[in-house]
Amino acid sequence: MDVALDGLPPDWENVRGELIAQKAERRLGRELVPDHRLFGVDVVAVAVRHNIKDVVYWLPVEQRWAWVHLTGFEGRYADFPWTRIADTWEELLELLPSRPARWRDIRRITGCSGTPPE
Repeated sequence: MDVALDGLPPDWENVRGELIAQKAERRLGRELVPDHRLFGVDVVAVAVRHNIKDVVYWLPVEQRWAWVHLTGFEGRYADFPWTRIADTWEELLELLPSRPARWRDIRRITGCSGTPPE
């Protein structure tokens, strides 16, 4: 991955090579179930916002990007955590919210029709 993360909205933080990136990768692993799109996929956390609720991951094998809204729930639902995949950095930037995500925003952006976990 040779991207400078240019254009990241101001409330997102570049975390490449930092301990917080490892924490975001572990959190994602705990939340995934076998039916989730990212289960078993190699990921590298590169940016976070909102107390590690929203994370941008690089998918090195696929050479793609994922924006994930972590839920804090361990492996309960195939639809969670909400995930959007982008083929290019520019495409990903168009997906990223520039303000704190709310449930209705996540439903609109991800197309998820479920209800938020309690």
